[in-house]
Amino acid sequence: MAATRGQIFATLAILAGFVVAGGLITQYILQRQCKEREEQGRICSASGAGDATNEDEDEKNQSGHCRFNHSEQETRPDRNVTTQPIRIPGAPTDNNQYKHDNDAELQNQQDGAAIRRATLPSQEEVTETFSRITDKGGGALLLRDAEILVMLLKHDTSNTVLTEVLKTIGNCAAFTTSQNLLREAGCLEKLTKLLRVSNMASKAGYTLQAPVIIGLNGAIGNLSVNEENQKHLKDTIPTLLDITAETNDDQIKLSSLQALTNLSLLSYNHGHYTRSVQNLYEVLESGSDTLKIQALKVLVNLSTNPKMVPHLLAAKAPSCTVSLLSDDLDEAILLRYTKFLENIVKTSRLHDIESKSLPTDDKAPSPETMFTAIYGLNNGLLRSKVFVLSQIHNEEIKNHAHVIYSCLSNT
Repeated sequence: MAATRGQIFATLAILAGFVVAGGLITQYILQRQCKEREEQGRICSASGAGDATNEDEDEKNQSGHCRFNHSEQETRPDRNVTTQPIRIPGAPTDNNQYKHDNDAELQNQQDGAAIRRATLPSQEEVTETFSRITDKGGGALLLRDAEILVMLLKHDTSNTVLTEVLKTIGNCAAFTTSQNLLREAGCLEKLTKLLRVSNMASKAGYTLQAPVIIGLNGAIGNLSVNEENQKHLKDTIPTLLDITAETNDDQIKLSSLQALTNLSLLSYNHGHYTRSVQNLYEVLESGSDTLKIQALKVLVNLSTNPKMVPHLLAAKAPSCTVSLLSDDLDEAILLRYTKFLENIVKTSRLHDIESKSLPTDDKAPSPETMFTAIYGLNNGLLRSKVFVLSQIHNEEIKNHAHVIYSCLSNT
């Protein structure tokens, strides 16, 4: 019996030791969790300050008086846009005090869940909002409208719904306020990813859904007239250039060129175009008049940048280099083509660009370059065509042709 009591006491002593050890471990875990939450609170505070700075910059860009920075900029990360301040679950609410008890932790978790439920719309709200926006044909958006449209931009959405969403975004993007709200709601990143995924699917053998691609290109093109948005959409340029070069669908090609036109308005995006000058020249050779005009709009934008002119001269000249100067062509083509050539010859003269100074990347053999077509020994026919255009009735074309002829005569 005495031995039995001794064994019982020994067992109780061991159990008591486990309880004490467990309590110490629990205390250590709670302390670590508290420390992590305090660090999270400090990170949230720092993040809030950054958002305020970005909002200030947006206001400056929209004022029309702020000089735009043309340097390459990193895409801003997605931000969680809501109509009320977000309290991060587990973050301290007082700099001098933090509650460690389980009830406070549970309350924080419940608050966070409530906020997330308030942010995500119900199916009824999505349907109602989308129908309302569609019925009025777009227009200026509210913040909640922009968030819901972005939520519908999913690759697993049916093509019919996705096409309507993209068309609605494109229509709403005619308003500056809507352009800004869609950017803040994460729309630009969604469009960039959706375009890339669609193009990859096409290369893998899947047929491109023309209405979806056209809708994507249209939304990107309309949103890119906003200078701030162009910083976020620059990664769409290589994909749009690929689509332009590879598709046989004229409507898809046209919508891609239209987006590329807007994205080439500012020079800091031009570096993405250097490898595709030849593809743009090919549109001038074989495209319809509508496609030629759109390709020329891109080329005119690129030719305004002195850094791009050597790349434009290094590419293989289109076979229609001279025939595009015929006075019986559509004046819309003549106007843009003569402006393009004027920009090239003026820059070449100002910066003393020579054949040996052309970039070697993507350079055509010397006899075939645009440089040779303009400045080579056999450019007599080109100069004659330009001289004829300098005498026609259209003043703009006449002036462009006169400058071209003067520059070529003095070389």
